[in-house]
Amino acid sequence: MKYGDRNMRRLHTAGTRIKSNPPPQKIAVVIVDMQGESVEHLAYRHGTAVNGIERMKKLIRCAREASLPIIFSEQESVVQEQSRTMSILLEEAKWRFIRIVKPEPSVFSNEDFDSELTGTNRDTLVVTGFNRIACVLATVSDALEKGYRVITSDELMFGSSNSDYALRKQIESAIRFYRRRTIFYRSSEELIAAICNAQESMQ
Repeated sequence: MKYGDRNMRRLHTAGTRIKSNPPPQKIAVVIVDMQGESVEHLAYRHGTAVNGIERMKKLIRCAREASLPIIFSEQESVVQEQSRTMSILLEEAKWRFIRIVKPEPSVFSNEDFDSELTGTNRDTLVVTGFNRIACVLATVSDALEKGYRVITSDELMFGSSNSDYALRKQIESAIRFYRRRTIFYRSSEELIAAICNAQESMQ
């Protein structure tokens, strides 16, 4: 994966932030490109990578119990390289998920993705996964440009242990972008509670 100017330019072009939380029936959860990364290769800013995987499992459990669509994207070039990390996340979803393959960094590069969301009347995406300055960033930027609301938390994003230190300036720029342009939660627990509690209040 090449990191660089293309994704950094996205920081200045995507749509504006919408602050209010949407109702659960409008939300889908998108988990980007976890299929090829083992835990030891993940960089995580909030404890160990294992902590991050546990937080992502909690999000998946919440989405499953709330009957929200759970969409796993996989990069076309590494689609056959499913890691133990991906297996753990798929198991948590209890096979209630959609898997799509994408040819480029953004999940929207799969032509069926946008139409499938439109068909289910979902206009808000919780975007998580790998890598926070590449495929996650590309997906969030495209979602905003297409008019979706986006929910993020840095506690639900990963980087690469091989490159995160060298790319720390780009990482900080990406985090500022998420804070400005998305419904951003410092804590994954707050994000999960906002989705689950809203669902419970409607029942």
